[in-house]
Amino acid sequence: MRSIKPINIFAAISLVIGLAACGGPDVSKDGDEVSIETEKGSMKVSETLKPEQMPFGFAVLPGATSKGVMSTKNEDGESQIVTLETDKSMEDTAEFYKKEAEAKGFKIESETSVDNGKMIIGKSDRGEDISFVISKETSDAATQILIMGGKNKK
Repeated sequence: MRSIKPINIFAAISLVIGLAACGGPDVSKDGDEVSIETEKGSMKVSETLKPEQMPFGFAVLPGATSKGVMSTKNEDGESQIVTLETDKSMEDTAEFYKKEAEAKGFKIESETSVDNGKMIIGKSDRGEDISFVISKETSDAATQILIMGGKNKK
């Protein structure tokens, strides 16, 4: 079975949000970052990760490289999605982010593993949700990391 690459997720989400916001959004581009502002909220998409874009101040796994960043804000809350790539194993990557989550006050609510992937889901007492999807297509491929964080205002 072929897995979906995180950058394809970004493209699909960006297209859907862009089409849904066709009622006159303000679109701007700065380097590789595209920003969309509407009366209902905003979205930024970029390939370059700035440390402050990591959900809830999580650290970037040492040696990992950014493959894409998306952040959204609207009346319901805000979310960040970050994709990274590393040469570290899925197990080492999962352990790094589990420790990070627990140190930041997240309780791990679910952890699932399959042959070529892992998913870790956590929640904080502050109403924050965090998910890590860690995958590897083949044994010699780089490990892909998809980090999703969000907080609802309601």
